[in-house]
Amino acid sequence: MSMEMMKNEWKKLVNNKILLISFIVILFIPILYAAFFLKSVWDPYGKTGELPVAVVNMDKSVDYEGKTLDVGDQLVENLKKNELLDWHFVSQKQAEQGMKDKKYYMVVTLPENFSKNASTLLDKNPKKMNITYETNGSLNYIGEVIGETAAKQLQSEVSANVTKAYAESIFAQIEKVGDGFTQAADGSKKLQEGSTKLNDGNKTITENLQKLATSTITFSDGANKLEVGLDQYTDGVTQLNDGATKLNDGIGQLASNVGPLQAGVGQLSDGSQTLANGVGAYTAGVSQLTDGSNQLVAKNDELTGGVNELSKNLAIAQQTVEKLILPGVQQMSNGITASPEDLTKLSVGLTTIGANINQLALEVNDSTKSDTITAAITANMKAIQSSLETNGAELQTLAEKATENPDKALNALKATNAYQGLDPDEKIEIETALQNELNKQKDEELASIASIGENTTKIGASLQDIQTQLGNLAQLSAALKTGVNALNDGTKEPLAQASKAVQGLGTVKAGIDAPEKGLLAGVTQLNSGLKRLSEGSATINTGVQQYTKGVSQLQSGASQLTDNSGALNAGATALNGGIGQISGKLPELISGVTQLNDGSSQLAAGTGKLTENSPQLKDGIGQLASGATQIQSGSGQLADGSKTLGDGLGTLNSGTKELSTKLGDGAKEVNGIKATDKTFDMLASPDKLTHKEFSHVDNYGAALAPYVMSLALYVGSLVFNFIFPIRKISMEGQSSRAWWLSKFSIGTVVAIAMAVIEVGIMLVLGLNVQSVGQMFTMAIVTSLAYMFIIMFLAMTFDNPGRFVAMVLLIVQLGGAGGTFPMPLTNGFFNAIHPFLPMSHSIYGFREAISGGLGQGTFNQSVFILVAIFVVFSGLLMVSMNWLQKRHLDDVSQLDNNQKLQAVEE
Repeated sequence: MSMEMMKNEWKKLVNNKILLISFIVILFIPILYAAFFLKSVWDPYGKTGELPVAVVNMDKSVDYEGKTLDVGDQLVENLKKNELLDWHFVSQKQAEQGMKDKKYYMVVTLPENFSKNASTLLDKNPKKMNITYETNGSLNYIGEVIGETAAKQLQSEVSANVTKAYAESIFAQIEKVGDGFTQAADGSKKLQEGSTKLNDGNKTITENLQKLATSTITFSDGANKLEVGLDQYTDGVTQLNDGATKLNDGIGQLASNVGPLQAGVGQLSDGSQTLANGVGAYTAGVSQLTDGSNQLVAKNDELTGGVNELSKNLAIAQQTVEKLILPGVQQMSNGITASPEDLTKLSVGLTTIGANINQLALEVNDSTKSDTITAAITANMKAIQSSLETNGAELQTLAEKATENPDKALNALKATNAYQGLDPDEKIEIETALQNELNKQKDEELASIASIGENTTKIGASLQDIQTQLGNLAQLSAALKTGVNALNDGTKEPLAQASKAVQGLGTVKAGIDAPEKGLLAGVTQLNSGLKRLSEGSATINTGVQQYTKGVSQLQSGASQLTDNSGALNAGATALNGGIGQISGKLPELISGVTQLNDGSSQLAAGTGKLTENSPQLKDGIGQLASGATQIQSGSGQLADGSKTLGDGLGTLNSGTKELSTKLGDGAKEVNGIKATDKTFDMLASPDKLTHKEFSHVDNYGAALAPYVMSLALYVGSLVFNFIFPIRKISMEGQSSRAWWLSKFSIGTVVAIAMAVIEVGIMLVLGLNVQSVGQMFTMAIVTSLAYMFIIMFLAMTFDNPGRFVAMVLLIVQLGGAGGTFPMPLTNGFFNAIHPFLPMSHSIYGFREAISGGLGQGTFNQSVFILVAIFVVFSGLLMVSMNWLQKRHLDDVSQLDNNQKLQAVEE
């Protein structure tokens, strides 16, 4: 339905001929307004040559420096070639009548004394040249402004011409100055020749006086130097005496301390020897520990092999009893009731059992192997235990010595006299360095000793476990031997009677099944004992493995300790050797100090005698120097006076020579100046004005186009809302949205059409633009913004709204900055300038036409105008909805306008 009402709106517009014609005419209002106005002022500054200006020349020429000076006539000749304005050269009466008849926009008058005043430059009271120009601002103010600009240009041209005349006169005077310079140079040359002769005579006098002064100076200088040298000599003797005395005292003190130093070095040597011996004993103990641990490691394989063989034999015996003997006895017990064939088999089995029991008894009773293994293990364990105890004691001793050695060494060093004679800082430095090194070695030794001690403790614990297991093994072996012997003794008689098995079957049965002494019970006990022995041998094997591992750790720790022993022993030996070298050099030191003490005593005695004779020598040389100074002073003053006179004559000669030279050079330079017309022009007008354009505007019409085109679009939108029945509805019973859409479509089409027509025709009329696309875009968004601002005001407030739109136009005429720069207006218009839609429209048009403002300015202007269009379109919808709810949608104060589009019945 919304589209239906919009179509009906356009249908009624097309069918209403009067409204349609008005609609079409309104579309051309902006271009008519802009085109007629802009074409009238399209390029006024390019046609200033058509602006009539009268020139009245009343000037009279004068004679200046022998030449005719006629500034007025020269200016008239130049103006006749000037096309800046339409110059009319008339009399004063004609000019006055022309101003009255509005024929001339300006009259320029050159007075009679114009050239005469130009010639008063060198007078006591020079007079300025006066150019009078008369304008008629009422006729046209812009014409007056153009005339003023031309008058200022005339003033500049006159100034340049007059300055050129002045320059010609000045350069003429410069030529005369050059001739004066030449004459002055000749006179100064003669003056220089006279001063040269005078200077030569004075030189002869000065030379003789200088000979006399030089002789006295030489004598005086020698006496003074002798006096100064003697003073230095006596001062040196005194200082030498003081130094010799101090040296003698110091050497005596040094000699007194040599004895204690020798004793201290001896003590230090004894202490270092003691330290070296202790380190040697410590390293020897470490070597013994290493050898013992190596022997233990060498016996580890033999011990492990014996234990493994014992375990193997026990396993074989246990398996023999369990698999052969015990089943045979059980079969025999169970087979007593068997047949004769079974008895025969039983007899054979008893024979085999007897042989096996006998073999077992032989093996058990043959204790050679087990005793050998047990004895070897016991001996090794005792040797290891003894070595461990010895090593433990040695380790404790080494730990105590390692702890005490740093303090002993440091105390031995402190007790020496050499150490006591050192400065406190040197003591601290030596003590700190030695303490750090000894503590470092102590920590390393204690760490190695602690590691060996831990390994020794572990090995001792392992030996205790092995000894316990060996004790258990001995008890089990004894029980095994007893059981096997009992079994052998118990089976001999029954087996011997095997042939009598049939007759003595009951007796055999009783012997086999007897609870305590029977064959079956004995074999069962034997099997149990062998199992216990086998289990005990496994425990022994585990203990032996722990023992061998501990022995290996002991060997590793002892090797590390042995490796460190070499460095420790070498350090102690080096320390002992260094102290021995110091001790060996002490006799030579003592002998040298004694000789030095004797020599310093003799030196002190000799310098004392020199010091006693110094005052007498100084008195005599002082008298000699005083007399020589008086002689030198008199002769020197005489020579100085003559020299000063010679210097003055020399200065006079140099000055006259320089004066002659400079005057000659000046004459050449002045006479060498050849001025030409170019020189005169340069002096008259030395500067040049160059204009660079940041952006180019073709003419005044192009500069004014943004303002006029924006204003024309506002006027077109305002006229449209006066003519078009804005509140009239085209269909009854429609929603406010449909009503808004119908009016929105009309306003949008009209705004876009006015913008396109205006820009298109302006381009055809000769408006040059930087960007055609930007030009059309700015015109369209400007027209849309203006259209819906006015449409909202007219729709909402009717005629008062149209009045507000007129007021907004007036405000924008002053505040949009379309003609003059905004800084030239007052504060009110500068305050409202950023908030006026026309301000942003003008900025956008200027960027599209001539550029220079930047793409950012154009984009900002488009954004602001589009935002105004969107906001006022929305406000228009709200307003129309409000009017419809109050039944004001078909009511307007423009009744005659409303009748143009009456609703069809």
